[in-house]
Amino acid sequence: MITITRCPKGRRLITTLLTWLVPFLIAVPFYGKNGTLLIDPGFFKSIVIVVATITAAILMAWFFLAVTTAYSREVVITGLACLVVNWVLDFIVIVGSLGMAPLDYVT
Repeated sequence: MITITRCPKGRRLITTLLTWLVPFLIAVPFYGKNGTLLIDPGFFKSIVIVVATITAAILMAWFFLAVTTAYSREVVITGLACLVVNWVLDFIVIVGSLGMAPLDYVT
């Protein structure tokens, strides 16, 4: 029986989703009930960047443990998958759920 964590596509899916989810979950407590940031914006961005970087490093190392050939191909595919998933999930949450104008999101 093949589990999702044993095949590269399953690992890629988990990696791409968690690279977005972990920083998002870390960011949630820093916002008040009315959606305002409770700490200095610069400090908040620093925290999220550090968390996202550590999360991505750990997940990419875990992902590439299962890759035995075609590393360059897997790097490109996984990088693009992470980028697209992050953009889509950001857009859904920030524009859809939080009500930000689409033009404000992209600028």
